[in-house]
Amino acid sequence: MSDKQVLFDTLKHKKTSRIPWVPFAGVHAGKLTGKSALEVLKDEDKMYVRIFDEDLLSKDEALDGYYMICTNVIGLEANQEPFSRQSRFLHDNMFQLNRPVTDLDIIEMYRGLWRIEESFRITKSWLKARPVFVHTEASIEAHFLTCFLGLLLLRILEVKTDHTIELNKMIEDLRNLQVVEEAPDLFLLTHPTNVVKKIGEYFDLDLIKKRYTMQELRKMAAKTKKTS
Repeated sequence: MSDKQVLFDTLKHKKTSRIPWVPFAGVHAGKLTGKSALEVLKDEDKMYVRIFDEDLLSKDEALDGYYMICTNVIGLEANQEPFSRQSRFLHDNMFQLNRPVTDLDIIEMYRGLWRIEESFRITKSWLKARPVFVHTEASIEAHFLTCFLGLLLLRILEVKTDHTIELNKMIEDLRNLQVVEEAPDLFLLTHPTNVVKKIGEYFDLDLIKKRYTMQELRKMAAKTKKTS
């Protein structure tokens, strides 16, 4: 019975005459040079020791996940004199830094690109920047200003809470949170959740009570101004 058949029978839970053996990567490397798996394992002269270039591996590892980056950022050429500013735009829309620029410099600049793309996605979807239902220039500017202020507040809350709350959950719970006047000098907090409670803890605000007086609400508002 061939090694292959023994392996297949074992996988099918059939009884076999011997234990199957699956060669590992080094054995395969030996076999590529014309040596069988058994020869490589049993004959010291036919064993192959691979020595890795650690420096080269480190350089390649730094580029993991980056196949191609299209950028307009360039640095100083080998014999180019430095200029007076830190950077400048050239006539062909290239952005030149006042120093040599390496591949790793470009990668570091674009490492946070996904955050920018995420911010646009949040603004368009969760903060409903699109579609726009206003027509005058002032109204359009006010609409997008409101959306970007909302994004700024979300990012601040995200940092303050140590990135422990998912943004979509934060938006959903804050959007449902309302203060309703229940009686004279008595206000009801609707939909207090664990997310709201956690946000309140980071800002030292009691946001889990059901009812507040006007004085309590004013004290909380004053506290936010002091800690902002």
